[in-house]
Amino acid sequence: DISGSVAEFASFTLTLLQAINAEFSRLRSFAFIDGIAEVSDHIRNSDSFLEVRHVLYRADVVRDDGHSDYGAVLARFWERYGTDVDSRSTIIITGDARANHRPPRVDVLQAMHARARKVYLLNPEPEVDWNTTDSVVDTYAPALDGVFEVRNLRQLGEAVFRIT
Repeated sequence: DISGSVAEFASFTLTLLQAINAEFSRLRSFAFIDGIAEVSDHIRNSDSFLEVRHVLYRADVVRDDGHSDYGAVLARFWERYGTDVDSRSTIIITGDARANHRPPRVDVLQAMHARARKVYLLNPEPEVDWNTTDSVVDTYAPALDGVFEVRNLRQLGEAVFRIT
C-alpha cells in the first residue's frame, strides 16, 4: 500500500525491498492504491533510494479515485497473478488495511491463503487504531497467518522473527 495514509511506511518498505532484493532472487514486489502494478523491475533496477512518488509516476497504482481499495486490489492481483502463487509462495501485504468503506473481498484473500504457503499483513498503524472507521483488519485476520504492528525497526524485527 503506497496510499497517502501510509506514505512514510511505504517509502520505508520500498527501501527495505531494495536492500533485500539481492538476497531473494525470486522476490516479486507490487505497489497498490486502488490499482496494482508489479514494481519488481523498478526496485531491481534502481541505483538509489526509491521514493513512493517515483513508483506513482511509473506504475499503474491509481486506477479510479486514488483512495485505497483493498478489495479491488486483491481481486485484480488474483486475476492477474494468482496462477503464480503456489505452496512455496509467501505473501506479505504492507499497509493499514483501510478499505475506504468498499467491499473488502475477503473471499479473494481466502483463496490466496488456500494456495500460498503463508500470508501476512504488516500494519504501520498502532494496533489500537485497527478496526476503527474503515479498517478491515479483523475481517482479514482469519485469512492471514499473522497480523503485525510494524511502526519501527524493533517491531519489524519481531515480525520477521515470528514469520521465519
